[in-house]
Amino acid sequence: MGKRESGKGIDGVNHGIKISRGWSFTLCLLIILVVAGFASIYTATGINSPWYNYVKPTITPPSYVFSIVWTVLYLLLALSMYLSLTSAQGRQKRIVAFLFALNLFFNGIWSFLFFGLQNTRAAFFDIILLFLSTIAIMTIMAETNKNVSWLLLPYALWLIFAGILNYLVLFIQMM
Repeated sequence: MGKRESGKGIDGVNHGIKISRGWSFTLCLLIILVVAGFASIYTATGINSPWYNYVKPTITPPSYVFSIVWTVLYLLLALSMYLSLTSAQGRQKRIVAFLFALNLFFNGIWSFLFFGLQNTRAAFFDIILLFLSTIAIMTIMAETNKNVSWLLLPYALWLIFAGILNYLVLFIQMM
């Protein structure tokens, strides 16, 4: 019997899991859709609640704007995650995967904190962590794939605006 090639089983077949690039993007998109779906459970009921209508700042855009903006941002987020995970190598890939997981956790839980629990203080703290994790991904990926940073820029800018809205609601509640 001849030598086995590294990574191949006794039957000569490579049993490692290899996902094609098309499926990799689909998986990233699916992950984003799960997070978006979780967040929308709380947003859909909270956005028209009497509580939110009472504390909503005057600079808040109409509800349909949020739907459009978040759809675009989630698509950009899925694409940036895909590009990050396919262009990063070794330790950087693990760090970026961790930061995206953290980012998506903060993203998904914000709606629960803000609309579900109406805990605007915790939601504000969460959005700061969400923004910082976005900046961390942009910074790390700037060396490897600048496109990721550019794709995440609208997300980061929207998070600043969302953070301002969150702060204003917190301020209104404290009055």
